Amino acid sequence: MTTGDFQYNQKVRDSSIVRREISLGQPEVMGLQVLVGGVLTDPVSINAKIYQELNFDDGDPDGSLLATYVYGVGSELVKESTGVYSFVLQPELTSVRGEFMIVWTYVVGSHTYVYNDYYIVLEYMPVYDSLLEGEKMVVQQISWMLGDLFDNTVGGTPYFEGEFQTHYGYERIAQLMFIAVNKVNITKQPMTNFRVGPPNAGGGGAFPNKAYGLLQYATYVEVLRHFIRSYVEQPTIQGANVSFADRRDYMQRWQSVLADEKETYADMLRQFKRSYLNLGAGNLIVAGGLYGGGNRRFVYGAYASSMRAARFYPQSFAIGGTG
Repeated sequence: MTTGDFQYNQKVRDSSIVRREISLGQPEVMGLQVLVGGVLTDPVSINAKIYQELNFDDGDPDGSLLATYVYGVGSELVKESTGVYSFVLQPELTSVRGEFMIVWTYVVGSHTYVYNDYYIVLEYMPVYDSLLEGEKMVVQQISWMLGDLFDNTVGGTPYFEGEFQTHYGYERIAQLMFIAVNKVNITKQPMTNFRVGPPNAGGGGAFPNKAYGLLQYATYVEVLRHFIRSYVEQPTIQGANVSFADRRDYMQRWQSVLADEKETYADMLRQFKRSYLNLGAGNLIVAGGLYGGGNRRFVYGAYASSMRAARFYPQSFAIGGTG
């Protein structure tokens, strides 16, 4: 297909869809923002239709229509704020594995617009489902960072995602996030005790929202390490005159990517840990055990000296001695 001087293959684009992963049998919030000139705008009307896709990754609603949501009084499609609409994908619509698409249709002014959203229902993902909404978004962002790789036409995801013996996806990234947080806690001073997941998941405080950028990068680095481990057992085909894609050096390639990314991660972690050292408030330690800094007060030398004398020389004038 040609548009002016720009040529592209629409069929290839439709066959490389990056789909949002949904846990089997779990509810999920699906939404849409309506933007006009970069400004959130309420449409005249809006509806969403859910279709099952039968042909692998072709992006066409060739299966049955499963549900229709029309915004209005009593509808499950609700308005969250100006230009923001959502509905809850109920468990009955996620109880079967498969590929699905949502066709959003809305009218702004006199124009009708259509937007297609894609998702896939996989196995039950208990670790991913236990994360807070912000933490789930971090997992999805990491999947976007690895969403255009060369060796897989299914959305350009890592090659081994399609291998039957692997389970790479949101669930594996979520599991690696727990490892990443453990390393953040015990790497560099001071040691911390943060966690991800529900509030009642053991001790420790929730990972700070303001540091989700660090959480994303720390988990991303763990995903890269996971890639390296995953290519350790790539076999060498010997004694056969066959052509095959030799992926044995993928381990070294991912190691080079990790080496490049680790420097950025180390800088982020250093800044994060530094914020918990309270270096912005001076702490004065005097030999007699006097601490200054918490209330930013000035400690006079004569007073500090008397406290030192009182502690180390009990007969000093500070406690009524004769000196």
